[in-house]
Amino acid sequence: MSSVIAATPPERGDTDVFGTIQAAAMITRGNSVVLATPPSPAYAGSLLAAALGRSEDPEHPVLLLCPDAALEAWTGAAARAAAPGGKVVAAGPFAARAAHHLASGRISLLATSPAIGAELIRRSSLVMDKLALLVVVWPEHEAADDDLALVLAELPKDTPRVVITADPAGQAGFIERYAWRAPVLGALSASDVPSGRCRMATVAWNGRVAALGAVADLLNRDELDVWTADDSYHAEITQGLAGRGVTARILTAVEPPDGLVVYFDLPVPERLARATADKALCLVPPAAQAYLTRTVDRADPVALPGAIDAADRAILADRRQIRERIEAGIDRAAYATLAPLFDRWSGTEVATALQALWTEARAAVADPAAAPKPRAVAHPRVWIGVGRKDGASPADIFALLTGDLGFTRDKLGRIEIKDTFTLIEFTMEDDAETAVEKLAGKTIKRRRIAARIDRPRDTRKPSA
Repeated sequence: MSSVIAATPPERGDTDVFGTIQAAAMITRGNSVVLATPPSPAYAGSLLAAALGRSEDPEHPVLLLCPDAALEAWTGAAARAAAPGGKVVAAGPFAARAAHHLASGRISLLATSPAIGAELIRRSSLVMDKLALLVVVWPEHEAADDDLALVLAELPKDTPRVVITADPAGQAGFIERYAWRAPVLGALSASDVPSGRCRMATVAWNGRVAALGAVADLLNRDELDVWTADDSYHAEITQGLAGRGVTARILTAVEPPDGLVVYFDLPVPERLARATADKALCLVPPAAQAYLTRTVDRADPVALPGAIDAADRAILADRRQIRERIEAGIDRAAYATLAPLFDRWSGTEVATALQALWTEARAAVADPAAAPKPRAVAHPRVWIGVGRKDGASPADIFALLTGDLGFTRDKLGRIEIKDTFTLIEFTMEDDAETAVEKLAGKTIKRRRIAARIDRPRDTRKPSA
């Protein structure tokens, strides 16, 4: 059993607030926009629907770039937005799959990571001038902006772009560089200051429903108030808690009642400013903790029992298997192998080492990806004496290589920019050597370029 309480009209910062709707209207008109909301796809439903409306046919899809950890969550949100119009949304978790979706001619939106987007461009699998719209989600969580810079450098200037961020102040430079003149709308502002206190439980995006049950078990609750930003997960929340014998009261865009509220989606700052640790518990997926840290004075971590209980059950299962093996009788061949070890180490030490080997062997079987992989072939690189401190960006260098020097994308690899120099990867040694010759005398940001082949130390010829 459950109940749903929704606000009419919605409060500032919730999904239907002025700002989100205005952003969707601007996208419909073909304008670029920046949406500043708490880190949850739930706030972007109307925006995603408007973005999908820009894709009139699969030949002109929408590209959505988001952090790897949130790919499933954003793909799900886009699929819900696409359902009323019968459009197809797909995730590209790796380059080959993403390229397949683009070539299929059936999708209206591809969701993938910036790294995969950049790789698709290098493979010529993604033609940027065919995109109807580019959506960049949470650029603040990209460790380096090289991949985003490459994608945005290839994007035609007249293609609309949408930036969704939970840190508008921290991303002011990115917005100025890549979404120039786009209005910043939504629930967050640069003037928000930390206030309030809450508890937080770290969970995966796809583990939030299960985490609600773990919260109810931990706090011994038969009823649970759950706040959501929209109704996307209401059925799953109700069913998940019902399976634990817990009644859910779901609150959508309303002022929470007096008492404990579990925030399935992180709320806006003014809601958290009124929170206290005994009345607010936030589920915090990857890419969301930084927002919470900026928004509240203090967030106390809570360890949910699910993972701990699972580990305890696994240990008990191991003990049962070992006990059953001992009771089945001694394996003489195994004893002959181990007997010399007992002369040097205690039985406890030998047994502990065997347990570790057993655990590692099971992990290797369960995860084939953990097996050793063949060493990747090293591509030739060119070193140039211009870096971040000179004001250069990967986009500047990419434009020089493809525009002035005439290199095509398929001949270029990663552009790794440092403070005082940059390393440019090429697919062929001849292209790298040609680049060194062509770069001579060129300038970037009024700085004359010095260039040479970058070779590993152990392959450089000794000096005479």
